[in-house]
Amino acid sequence: MTLNIYAHLVILGAALLFSPMAQAADAEHVAKYKGPHGKCHDEPLANPCDLSNADLSNHNRNSMYMVNANAQGANFSGSTLSNMFISKANLSGANLSSTTYSGGIIGSTNLTGANLQGMVGKHGFSFNGNDLRDANLTGAKLRNLEGAYPPNKFCNTTMPDGTISNRDCAQ
Repeated sequence: MTLNIYAHLVILGAALLFSPMAQAADAEHVAKYKGPHGKCHDEPLANPCDLSNADLSNHNRNSMYMVNANAQGANFSGSTLSNMFISKANLSGANLSSTTYSGGIIGSTNLTGANLQGMVGKHGFSFNGNDLRDANLTGAKLRNLEGAYPPNKFCNTTMPDGTISNRDCAQ
């Protein structure tokens, strides 16, 4: 079973890497945020791009790559994001409230203090191995949130039902 999960991630990553880059409906929002070699969405395997404190709210985005990216404090609220590949990124303090994800991955990402209220993951969306200390997930609809592998980390985390989880505070 574990091999199948990793094989799925490799295939999805390859499909995202070699698929044509779709342009955002409001590409000017993303285009102004640069990485060291150009636009963040044009460099899936290049050095990390900087989206810190970016306002990317209320837009539709398809096929964006954020590997090792810095999106600390970025605002994605109200956006619909499809086929996103976010891995090993810093989204601490980011606002992902009321976002809808269809397909793609958020994995091994720093989401400490992030606002994920009302976030919805559907249609093959994977959410695992993330650091969710001090994050707010009130009303979020994410399958297998507590049983994900690798596991998500919870400490002073507001869960979808409003309870606080301190499951991983000692780690």
